[in-house]
Amino acid sequence: MEILVTVGALIINKSKLLRDKFLLIKTNKWNGLWGVPGGKVNYKEKLIDALKREIFEETNLNIYNIKFITFFEAIEDKSFYKKNHMILFNYLAFTKNTDIKLNNEIQDYIWVNYKEYKLNVSKKLIIPNTYTKELINIVFKKY
Repeated sequence: MEILVTVGALIINKSKLLRDKFLLIKTNKWNGLWGVPGGKVNYKEKLIDALKREIFEETNLNIYNIKFITFFEAIEDKSFYKKNHMILFNYLAFTKNTDIKLNNEIQDYIWVNYKEYKLNVSKKLIIPNTYTKELINIVFKKY
């Protein structure tokens, strides 16, 4: 079994309409848990290029001011739809777009600020995957 390299980003919106809210997506690949958009890195593709491509393919959003935050290793995570070994590179990025067009991988999405996120998690209305939960904790402690 090969190791999959993936990228994902916590995207914060800087538009007037969604000022400082971040995007969460729900996908079947993570058994209905909430996460951040992203996906696999192709052979000879730079991580940032893969991130921009995956975000655009999944959401139709253009991102900017991309900052590397952390990486995680997932070995046969039971939350993921198939057994594999992944290295997940996670970033913080920004957008001013508000017009999301989801691809067929994503079931739903929500824009929330940190306070709304914490409230929804406490009420179990949003259940993030382990890696998204940690990414959000890192970003909001650091920035």
